[in-house]
Amino acid sequence: LTILTSIFLFKINILLKIKLIFLIMFGLIPAWIVPIFLGSKLGGHSGDSYGASVVIVETIILFSLSIMIR
Repeated sequence: LTILTSIFLFKINILLKIKLIFLIMFGLIPAWIVPIFLGSKLGGHSGDSYGASVVIVETIILFSLSIMIR
C-alpha cells in the first residue's frame, strides 16, 4: 500500500504509473502460486520449502521484470 501511495504522490508520467502498478500486481501472482504448488507437491511445508519458494519467486519476478521494463 505504501508503494502504491508513493507512486501517485510523485509527479511522473501517467503511463509510467500504470506500468509500475501493473508490475507490482504481476509480482503478486508468483508469490501466491509457487508456495501453493510446492506445498502440494511436497505434501506440506518445511523451512527448506519456504526458502525454495522465496528463491523461485524472486527469480521469476526479477526475470519477468527485466523483460517487461525493456
